[in-house]
Amino acid sequence: MNFVGKVVVKGNYSETDDCSYSLAPGGSCTLTITFTPKAVGFAPGTITLNYTPEPTGSPQVIYLRGTGQ
Repeated sequence: MNFVGKVVVKGNYSETDDCSYSLAPGGSCTLTITFTPKAVGFAPGTITLNYTPEPTGSPQVIYLRGTGQ
């Protein structure tokens, strides 16, 4: 699997990772997501991973949910 571009994060979230451009079968890498609320209440967000080959033909989207206190 090869990552295409950067991981895209939306909302009150940030991301760091140790992923290289290419990931071998059975390999792994770690994504760390940090939630930094800007207000009290529900704060949705997403992480979009673009890679090739994409089995579904579209990027993988992970939906995030956080609540600011």
